[in-house]
Amino acid sequence: RVALRAALRTVQDLSRLSGRIVLGVAGPRELLALKDSLTALPEIATQLTPLVSLQLAEAREAWDDGRDLAELIEQALQPEAPMSLRDGGVIRDGYHADVDELRKANTEGKHWIAALEAKERERTGIESLKVRYNQVFGYYIEVTRANLKSTPADYLRKQTLANAERFVTPELKDWEARILRAEERIEQREAEVYADVLQQVGARVDSLLATAV
Repeated sequence: RVALRAALRTVQDLSRLSGRIVLGVAGPRELLALKDSLTALPEIATQLTPLVSLQLAEAREAWDDGRDLAELIEQALQPEAPMSLRDGGVIRDGYHADVDELRKANTEGKHWIAALEAKERERTGIESLKVRYNQVFGYYIEVTRANLKSTPADYLRKQTLANAERFVTPELKDWEARILRAEERIEQREAEVYADVLQQVGARVDSLLATAV
C-alpha cells in the first residue's frame, strides 16, 4: 500500500487534464503533468499485480498506459517548458527541423550583434562606443558627443540624446530584420508544432478518461 500510494502521488487529475486537452486550451506544463502521470502507470500496475481483487484486475487490463503519448510529450516539449506557449522555448531542440533552423538563424544573428561592438570600436577607435537594444528603437550604436567626429560615413543617425547620438548602419539594420523575422517565425512555428502535439494527445482522450476512472 505504501508503494502504491507513492506511485499514485505522481498521477494528477487525468479527467481535468483530458478535458483541457480536448478543448485545446492545455498549456505546456499541463502536457508535462500528463506525461508524468502516464509515466507512473507501469509502477502502479506492478503494485496492483499481487492483489486478488477482480475489479482491480479488470481495470488494470483495460488501461491505456499511454506510453507512446508520454514518449511524444517527452520528445516534443522542453522539460522546463513555461506555463504559457506565448513565453516561447516550448518545443524541444531536435524535435522539429523548422524550429531548429529558425533558432539557429536567430542565434547566429545575435552572435553577430554581440561581436559588432568590438568590431566597431576597433574600426572607429571609439573605446566608449556601445551597441544596445530597446523595444522602441531596436538595435543601435551609441556614441558620446565627444566622439562624434570619429563616426564613419556609413553611420545613419537614429536618435539624439543629451550626451550622445544613436546610429545604425545598413548592415546592422539588415541583421536586425533577420533576427526579428526569425523570432516571429519561431513563435508562429512553435505554436503550430504544439497544436499538432496537442491534437495527437487529444485523439486519445476517451481512453485516457477510461484509465482515469
